[in-house]
Order: sequence, then C-alpha cells, then structure tokens
Amino acid sequence: MKQGILKMGVFFSLFIKSQPVQNRLFRLYLEKGDSLQTAIDLIPLAKKFNKHLVYMNMIQRTNQLKDTEKRYIKALIWESLSLFAKALKEIFQLSDQNEEIVKLKGKLLYLERRTKPLLLLLENTEHRHFLPTEMQLSFVKYAYSKEKIEIAKQLCELFLQWGQNKNVEEVYQHIVEIYDIRKKWEDEFQRVSYDIHTAIQTIENLPELEQTQAVIALLQQKDGDEYETVLRWLWGKGVSIPYSEEILLPLKEAIKAKDQKKYQTVFHQCMTAYNRGERSQLLRNMLIESLQNAVLSEQELYSLRNAVESKYIHLLSRELLNALKENNQLISLYEQMMNDSITLDDFSVFMNWCRTIDHDLSIKMLKTFVHKLFHSNRKLPIAKEHLETMNHFIAGDFEFECVKKRWLLEHRQQEELLKEIDSYSSHHKTKMLFYLAKYAYEHEYYAEASLLLNKAYQLRPRSLFVLRTLIGVHHRLGNISERVKYFEELPFFIRRILKNDYEIAKDEKERMKEKWTWKKDLPQIALGDKIVHVLNKSMPEVNGYTIRSREIVVHQKKLGLKPVVVTKLGWPLNRKKTKIENIDGIEHYRLYTQQDIRLNVVPLTMYFEHYAEQFANLLMEIKPRIVHAASNFQNALPAIQAAKKLGIPTVYEVRGFWHDTTASKVKGFEHSERYRMHEEYEIYCCQLADKVVTISESLAQQLISLGVEKNKIFIVPNGVDADVFTPEERDEELMNLYDLHGKIVYGFIGSVTKYEGLDFALKAIKRLKQDGEDFHFLLVGDGPAVAELKELAQQLDIAEHVTFVGRVPHDEVKKYYSVIDVFPFPRINAKVCRLVTPLKPYEVMAMGKLVLVSDIPALKEMVIEGETGLIFEAENVESLYECMKKAQADLHIGIKSRKWVERERHWKELCKQYVNIYS
Repeated sequence: MKQGILKMGVFFSLFIKSQPVQNRLFRLYLEKGDSLQTAIDLIPLAKKFNKHLVYMNMIQRTNQLKDTEKRYIKALIWESLSLFAKALKEIFQLSDQNEEIVKLKGKLLYLERRTKPLLLLLENTEHRHFLPTEMQLSFVKYAYSKEKIEIAKQLCELFLQWGQNKNVEEVYQHIVEIYDIRKKWEDEFQRVSYDIHTAIQTIENLPELEQTQAVIALLQQKDGDEYETVLRWLWGKGVSIPYSEEILLPLKEAIKAKDQKKYQTVFHQCMTAYNRGERSQLLRNMLIESLQNAVLSEQELYSLRNAVESKYIHLLSRELLNALKENNQLISLYEQMMNDSITLDDFSVFMNWCRTIDHDLSIKMLKTFVHKLFHSNRKLPIAKEHLETMNHFIAGDFEFECVKKRWLLEHRQQEELLKEIDSYSSHHKTKMLFYLAKYAYEHEYYAEASLLLNKAYQLRPRSLFVLRTLIGVHHRLGNISERVKYFEELPFFIRRILKNDYEIAKDEKERMKEKWTWKKDLPQIALGDKIVHVLNKSMPEVNGYTIRSREIVVHQKKLGLKPVVVTKLGWPLNRKKTKIENIDGIEHYRLYTQQDIRLNVVPLTMYFEHYAEQFANLLMEIKPRIVHAASNFQNALPAIQAAKKLGIPTVYEVRGFWHDTTASKVKGFEHSERYRMHEEYEIYCCQLADKVVTISESLAQQLISLGVEKNKIFIVPNGVDADVFTPEERDEELMNLYDLHGKIVYGFIGSVTKYEGLDFALKAIKRLKQDGEDFHFLLVGDGPAVAELKELAQQLDIAEHVTFVGRVPHDEVKKYYSVIDVFPFPRINAKVCRLVTPLKPYEVMAMGKLVLVSDIPALKEMVIEGETGLIFEAENVESLYECMKKAQADLHIGIKSRKWVERERHWKELCKQYVNIYS
C-alpha cells in the first residue's frame, strides 16, 4: 500500500474511536518510511483539525518509535500550538547529544526565558548554533535585567564564542564596565533586608551609573506592591535602565492603563511583557485584574493558554475564581483551558468557592468542569464528598452521572457500581456501559471492563463496539477461547476485514491444545567452535535483558570463547533489514524474511516455522559448538528445535517468567489459559534443552517444582562490570541543578512499574518530611506508574522533596548514581518479584552506594543484612521508613558492598561458569 494512502488512512482514523484500527494503520504507515520523519509529517494535519491529543495518544501507544522520538514529536506538537512550557517539559531531560533535540530545547528555553538551563545547555553541547543573532541579543538583554550579572556575562561570552555579533559585543563591554558595581549591590540587597523606602532613599544618593545598577539589583529582590513602587519611582525620576526597555516598556504601559482603568490595554500590555519573559507577581496581579474588568474575545483569552499551561496563571486560584464572580465571560477561559493538571486540593478550593457564588453560576461552572472530567483520560481528581456536594447542584446530568460511576470504577467499588448502573433505563444504561467499558479498557482495568461489557452484551449482543472490545479485553486477560468465541460472533464481512487477527486467535487456541514441533528433517552437521547466543533483543537497545546479554558475550570473548549473537526473527524492526552488525567486536546476526514475518503480526505457528527455517540455514552456515537461547519460549523454542535437528547441543537460559510479569500488571491474568499455556511452553523448552541456566536460586526452585530435572539446572546470577561502575565524585552540575548540597539524597533509577513499589517509598518520604529531615528523592526513569506517582506526591504534599527526572541516556546514568546516597528497592510481594533478581542493585553496590531491599526471596539473595545492604519488610511503609532513617548512619555499608560485588558478582568471574556449563 502506498505511503500517501496510508497517511490519509491514519489521518481519518483520528476521527474514529477504535484504538486497534488506529494502531494498525499507524504501524503500517511508519513502516513505509523513516519512522520519525513520517510521524512528524502528520503533525500539521492533526493540528489543523484539532486532533493533536488523539495523535499524541497514538504516538504514545506505538512500539515503532523510541521513547526519545515520542517525546521529541510531542514537544513539536506542543510547540506548534505555542504551548512552549508543555513542549519543554517533554524534552527537558532528553540527551543533549542529538542536534535536532538541542535546537528545539534551546529555542524553547529561549521562549520560556529559562536562563540557567540554557546556559547549562550551551556549556555542555557541541550543537550550539540554534539561536539567530537577534534572539541572542534579546536573551542577553533579558539576563542583564532579570538575572545576576555573572549569568549575563557568561551568556555573552558563550554567544561570542559562536562568532561575531556586534550587538552582543556592545552589551558585553557594558557588563564588563559595570560588573563590580552591580555585584556590590546584588550582594548588599541579599545581605541586608531594606524596607522599600529606605532602599529608594539610598539609591537616590548614588551617582547615575551606580544608581541604575542598584535599581536592577533591587528589582530582582522585590515583587508585588514593592516591585511596583520601585518602578513608579524609577519612571517618575526619569531614570533610564540600559537594555531593559523590551520588558519594562510594556509593564510601564500596563501600569499607566491600569491607573486609567483601560483594562483591555492592561491585558494586551501584560501579555506582551509575559511573552518577553516578565514573570513577576505584579504582572500576574494586573493580568487577573484585567480579566476581571475587561471585555475580551475568545481569541484574546486563548492567548493566555501558555501562561495557564505553565501554571503562571492557575485557573483554580482563589484570585482568578473571584475574578470570575465579577466577569462571567471568563467561563469560556475554563471551557477552553481546564487541563489535566488539576489536583485534589485544587478541586477542594473550587468546590468551596462554588458554595459562595450565585446558584446558576455554580451549576454552569460545575457542568463545565464535569464536561472536562467526562472527556479526560486521567484519574478523577475528586473525593467522594465532592461528588455528594455536586449532586445537590447537577444530579441527573448524564455526564455527571457517568463521572460518578467512573469514580466507583477507579476505586474498584464494583458491587455499588453495577447496582447503580442497573437503576437506569435501558437506553441510558447502554450509553453508560459503553462509556465506562471504553474507559476501563483504555486504562487497563480489564477485569472490570469484562464485567461491564458482559452487561452491555446482554443489552446489545450484535454491537460491533461490544464484540470488538470483548475480543480485546479477553486477549489482554489471556482468555484464549473467549477471544475466539467473540470473533466468531462478528458479522462475516467484519471477520474478513479482521482476517489476520482472527487467524492469530484461532492458531493460538490450536497451539494451546497441541505444542508446536518442527517436523522438518535435517542432517546432523559437524560442530565448530562458536557459541550462538539466541536473544529476544540485543544492543543497541538498552534494558536489563540486553545489558546482561552484552556482559555475557563480551566477557565470554575475553575468556577465549567465540560468541556470536542471533536475534529473533523480525527484530529489530528496520527497513534496511541489515543482516549482520558488529557490536563490541561481536557479530550480531539479524533474521528476516521476504514476507516480513514478525512475532504477533502473523499466527504463532507460521512465525515458528519461518523462524526455525531461517535459523537452521544460519546454523548450517556457521556450524557452531553450542546454541545458547535466552528467554522467553517464543524466542528460544524454534532455535532449540532447529539446533537439535542438526545435532547441536543446546542451553536454555530462563531469565524470568514473562507471564508472571504480565500477571503483575493485569489482574486475573494468572488464572488464564494463556498464563498456563506460556508456563507449559517454558517447561517444554527446559525439557528439550540439554542444560538450563537461571539467574536466581528462587527461579531454579520454581523450575524444579514444575518438573524440570534438578541436575540439568545451573545458576548464573546477575552481576555488574565493577571496572565500569566505580565510586565517583558527585556530579556538581546535578548537585546544583537539583539543589542537593547538604542533603541526604535517596533515589531510584530504572523502569517505573507498579511492582517496583515506589508508592511505598513516597509514603515513607512523607514520614521523613514530618520528622523535619533535610533530604531529597530523585526518581530517574520512566514507565506506566509515573503519572500515578506524581499524583501521589502531590496528595502527600511532598512534591518539593521529590524530583521526577524522567529517562536519561544510559551513558549519563553514572552521573545520577554519583549524587544519590541511598537506593531503596521496595519491590512488592508479587510472584515475578519473588523469582527475578534485578541488575540495578549490583550497579548501586559497585558505585559504593547503600542499597535497601524488601524482604522478598529474589532480593534477599542479593543482600547480606548489615554487610552489603539493609532489608525491610515488603509492602510495609513503617518498616521502609525506619530503614531509610537508619540508612543515614549506615552509608559506610555501601563501600563494603562494593568489595563483596567485586569478589562475588563481577561479570568477569560469573562468566567463567559458562565454560563448565558448555563442556
């Protein structure tokens, strides 16, 4: 299919509510070209038809784009809408090595007047030519009036390194001339707290040059009424401040217009000052006063959007709500801009305000708010008592009734939810069930979605929405037979359209009943000396799986073995279809077919058949000594069967049960047909292989309990390259950026999933805050649990003690390790956590840092209490809190743990075990 047709298909899919259709078309579209540029090409269309949010959700769901690319695209979308604060938030933590990211980040930092981060960016990137000369001058002027003089000087010096800029050179010469004078007054006003009138009297007696510099220093220290007093004195005396008119002139005009009660002019002049970087309380006060009194068009109100998104103007602040009392026209501001950043505390303020205003206005505002909540995809920021209060005003409103039921759904109150739904008429009940089922499905409440859809099915058994969503829900829940059943209830023509999905579902049911075996006969071959590592994924993708794989093959090569890597059929998804790559001096073979056969895109039987065929052909070419396949069975089974046909010894390395990982995320999956099927196939692989390797004692015992022979199992635990991860001096840039000096720093680095138990860490941090401890918590990484954790940090009132850094490039991780003192690993008591040991604690130990782990079996294998770390009770906030308190006096254990890791968990020692395993 041609790319242009697919592009229009993706565009039209933005107008329908079928995520599966969107996902499939978007995948096909991205595969037809450079995936990043192809995705960027759709931005203008999505923006033009106001479908940018739908498009961003589509981007977030796809597996065709890297996380960095997703953030970059979303930043471009927000920038195209002039929402610079939101755009910057998307890419602020991304690496400064990519030129396009640096250009966009630099532009956004300029537009948001973020001087210090821009300075840091300029100092630490090679890609500096992203600001034209006029922007350089504007930014230098801004820094001159709004920042310490040292920062303005540094900016000038960096810009002048780029090349000649006559205007910046002029400002720089002036800064050099007045530097000592400004510095003197900056220090003076910081050292001594002058009342505003004494400060002005002091300045009045100074020589002219010194007077202007003292005024700038004073303005940087004052705000609100005092800030206005200084400005009025300044203009009354006719004192001119060089290089500051760009900001001060619109501020002056706004104050003049305010005195004359010309509020439309106040608004426009304030917005000009805002767009040029003014962020004072005085400006905010004047903006709100103008909103209270001016008659503004919707377009004029819309110009406030960036100020609202950056929270400079907070829609639920008491000041703006009180302005709304006087000017009901502002309701349109709320209709346009009520966003997903509203917190529970914000809503409490809003509800209290609603009780103080006219009844009709309350109803109008509540309906506006409910409409936003109804269409919002985030968890409702409201408490049960809020719903009860709202019920007095807008009971019976359909959107409100749906929001009430959604609250019950989010709080897992199933019995009450179903009882209330049953009280409605058939028509309203069906609409409500559709709304709630869609929300539950999209938020991965699959068990609840199943209950709701079963009720909807009774009312509308032929509904395509119900049948398609039931197919999706049972797929996620692992109910293989139910998935096929609902496929077969679809109309014939729909089943024809979804033929491939239907064939995949039917084939899975067949493979559940009868295990796949490769029936092809092959002659046995002579063995060579290569070790073929068969991997699900490999470098350059970076995660725990690929890091372990890389360490094994690199250290095996150092031991004199001859490892090569083969990745599963169809990976990586790459239009170039490169057949062989050299990574770390080791050959990495990639398997592809002309039909582009990939896992989960074709029936499993077809995938296995093609995989085995491709792999056998490669084995006959390289004639290895051993085939060493790693998790999971979908990667290993075709490889093991092909190797056995050719007479090559096999090893299966079980790095975890991936179905247990799914069970930790999807309620009910552990009782499903797919869970049992995958577990049986894992044991099938272990039985077929000549030897089995696991990464922990817990996992070895689990295999034995499931029937794998004990004498064929070997344990090679996770480890760390202690020559790479070594104690380092704290990274000063990060210490300054996050204001960490003099504080105990706790932290987490890794994938942010629910089973990591970081909600327990945040609750323990609440206790530390109550004790008055001086500390900070850095959470470095991304994942599905981040949004809930951010919300929890707000609810616990610890946001100022927690920084959500986001994902950072692998080569920058050690910088973050260097500034963190204590690493809690509060994994929950889920089966996947009990069996699988993570890599990160060993990296922490190798850096000489202190680890705290919950007392689940896999983590207890990694730590000796009091010698290499501390142990606390899993899922117990009090125990974790006590452990974090104790850690402050036990930081020395981190150094001891490094010595243990060097001796017991260094990859160069662990990999020697493979020599014996292969013999």
